[in-house]
Amino acid sequence: RPPRSTLFPYTTLFRSGCSFHGLALNVNMDLAPFQRINPCGYAGLEMVDCTQLGGPDALSVAGPAIADKLCSLLGIASVENKEGFDE
Repeated sequence: RPPRSTLFPYTTLFRSGCSFHGLALNVNMDLAPFQRINPCGYAGLEMVDCTQLGGPDALSVAGPAIADKLCSLLGIASVENKEGFDE
């Protein structure tokens, strides 16, 4: 049964034997464009954001919180937060 709504769209792409993972966190945004597509391939799937669920309304708050939670669940003790794509 397909989900009715999603906060964390997740995708995995395999190309030439490598995997690429993506996770989007909808924090506080205009979700209207998602009404014109089938998000995650599910017709009628409603996209929601953190503010609709009573969560933080700023990426500066939501980002570190979700990163800390994911690291905790994965057993990762050391976390380094970076912004941008510097080498």
